[in-house]
Amino acid sequence: MKKLLVLLLSVCVLTSVMACGNEVSNHDYEVASTQSEVDGTEENQPEATGVESLQFWLDKVENPDDVLLTLKEIEKQNALMMRWWGTDFKSGYHDINVFPETVEKEWLQDRIEYPNVKNLGLYCNGKKVTSSQWKENYKAFAFDKMPAKMNVRYGVLVHSTPGYDFPSAEIFTASNLDETENLIQQTYFRMNEPVVVLWESADKEWYYVVANEFVGWIQAKDCALFKNRTEWMDYQKQENFVVVTKDSKIDGIEGIVYMSTKLYLAEENEAKDSLNGDYIVRVPQRDKNGGLSFTYVALSKKDKIHEGYMSYTTRNVLTLAFQELGDPYGWGGIDGKRDCSMYIKDIY
Repeated sequence: MKKLLVLLLSVCVLTSVMACGNEVSNHDYEVASTQSEVDGTEENQPEATGVESLQFWLDKVENPDDVLLTLKEIEKQNALMMRWWGTDFKSGYHDINVFPETVEKEWLQDRIEYPNVKNLGLYCNGKKVTSSQWKENYKAFAFDKMPAKMNVRYGVLVHSTPGYDFPSAEIFTASNLDETENLIQQTYFRMNEPVVVLWESADKEWYYVVANEFVGWIQAKDCALFKNRTEWMDYQKQENFVVVTKDSKIDGIEGIVYMSTKLYLAEENEAKDSLNGDYIVRVPQRDKNGGLSFTYVALSKKDKIHEGYMSYTTRNVLTLAFQELGDPYGWGGIDGKRDCSMYIKDIY
């Protein structure tokens, strides 16, 4: 598994620079020094030799600290990729900032029923799910309450959370012998990711959302809603932020904060509870009405964070990648583990 991981990464890095799909900001980009921007480059690496070592692959690159693409070039590349994917919101990548403010019932109902999970022959709790059970489960879609046209809502994730094809936390598998590989779980979102909320389940415990790389269901408790689209857009345009460079437990933030999580810096005029630190970040919360509020957390330069985006260099890509050497694979991010696409997404 380790050798396969390294091989896959080397192919991605050394043969293509097309995978730079992270969201980008509009602030001026500063090219970093030739030293790695990841804290603890050497001390955090597992003891390894040969193809399983970071240095083995760095030695194969003539100038590992050369910037492969500047921020402006990444923005251009992202725009090209989004045009290639199209705007039907059934493809693999979506520019949620251009999503329409209203949707038609016919379009949304067709999208919610895709993929048609009832035809996959899935098992739940060791038993095959029958057509009558699926029919009962489909009541969660609440199509009978859906108006002909509806206004979308705008949210941000307050916790890392799974994304599902179906509004259920039950595990649906391909075999009655499998109790772990949940085939309706497709991804595991990072905290502070923006989403467009299209619909909610009959019990109001699930939101049907569009995110940059996913369309499907998340638990409503993990999402806070903005008052309007303008506030949501302004939130994403903030230029001052830090990015988490390694999965970390940060005091004041619930759960693991995963590599690639973006945390916005508090403004000078914000109430920050008299916190002291190198950085004071704003952490999104869901209030009792489902709206957005904030708490504040102090971070140190010694934490596994980077101010702004890291430079896109071979050294930085490989250093981030080798932090995960030996970690278990998790389909769709099950149990917070990474699968193949999430591994690449978090790095870039």
